[in-house]
Amino acid sequence: APVALYKNSLACFVNVAQNQGPRTLFRGMGMTWVRDITYGQYFGMYEWLKRSFIARTGADADASNPLASAIAGGMSGLVGWAMAYPVDAIKTRIQAQPAKLPPLSAAEVARQMKAEMPQYKAFTRGLGLTLLRSVPVNMVTFVVYEWVLELRKQL
Repeated sequence: APVALYKNSLACFVNVAQNQGPRTLFRGMGMTWVRDITYGQYFGMYEWLKRSFIARTGADADASNPLASAIAGGMSGLVGWAMAYPVDAIKTRIQAQPAKLPPLSAAEVARQMKAEMPQYKAFTRGLGLTLLRSVPVNMVTFVVYEWVLELRKQL
């Protein structure tokens, strides 16, 4: 069995902070924020699609409908990842840089990635599997989310 590099998450945190400096813990944070901004549309799209699907059934738009939640969740997850993936790829490259090297800017990393592969493929490598995975994950996520909201109403 492989030997663990760190005893736990706290030990990893302390080791990195002591040996590479506390700023290393936050490398890529700016790109994480940029990526996460796209999640506003993710939730907005989910709610809009869910209400649209429910309205087509003739029911009240606020009614619970697990099938509508599942379909809307899967579609919003798909679009959300398609929008966020290129930014996530840049963020991952920034975070993966060796701590001994000075951090590269997002623009520098984007230029490097553009030069690596034609037609911006470095920004979308692995996107297909991510999109495939995102559909069932977000379907389940939003069905459970709606279920928890319904449970809360009963309390």
